[in-house]
Amino acid sequence: PEVVEDVLQDFWKSLFPALRLFRGDTEEEALSLCREIARRRAIDWIRKLPKLKTVSLDTEEIREAVEASAQTMPFA
Repeated sequence: PEVVEDVLQDFWKSLFPALRLFRGDTEEEALSLCREIARRRAIDWIRKLPKLKTVSLDTEEIREAVEASAQTMPFA
């Protein structure tokens, strides 16, 4: 819920300046503007997330695990 509130707050802060420049005539164009701003704010938030770390596995350990698995379940 906190994340949604943060993204929504960023949306509102971005919407008001954009409305001053908005030149659309229809409700559909206004909704399109809102969707685009919301999409961009969500993408910005996702980019701020810490990156997932990968762990390198030793290939020997993998081979041994596969061989051990083949002993108990040959075709698994």
